[in-house]
Amino acid sequence: MSARARPFLLLSLGLASLGLVWLGAWCGLGKVVAPGVLGGQGPDAVGSLPVADVRIAAGGRQALDLAAFSGEPMVRIALEIEDPARGEGLRSARVVSVDGRRLDTVVTPLPGAGTGVELGVDREFLLPGRYLIEVDTVAQSPLRLQRFVLEVE
Repeated sequence: MSARARPFLLLSLGLASLGLVWLGAWCGLGKVVAPGVLGGQGPDAVGSLPVADVRIAAGGRQALDLAAFSGEPMVRIALEIEDPARGEGLRSARVVSVDGRRLDTVVTPLPGAGTGVELGVDREFLLPGRYLIEVDTVAQSPLRLQRFVLEVE
C-alpha cells in the first residue's frame, strides 16, 4: 500500500466504525416504561404538569409504550446531560421521526445537580416508530449536540 493511500484508508475505517456504533445505538431496544416512572421518583417530583415521565440516559435509548399514556396530553421526557453541558437556561432541542416529521422545542434544566434537562412532547406527535432527540448543549466541544433515541411502541 502506498503512503498516499494510508490516510484515506484510516479515515474510511474510522467513518465505518462510527457508522456501526450509530447503527447499533439506533437499532437497539430499551425497556418499556409506564407513566410516573422517573428514576424512582413520583410523577410530581419534577413539575406540576399532569404528564407522564420517561428518563433517557446520556447518549442512550428508551422504548416507550404509548398505550400506557392514553389519557395524558403530553409526555415529559427527562434527558441525562452532565451539569457543565446542560447550562442554566433554556436550550434548543429537536425531535425528529424516521418519517421526516420534526418538532423544534426547548429543554429546561431540572432543579438540582446531576438531574439533566426536561422536554415535553405532545402525545399526538408521537406515533409508533423511532425518534431522534437532539439537544444543543453549552459544552465547549465540536460535539455540542447530544443525541438520544426514543422508540415508541
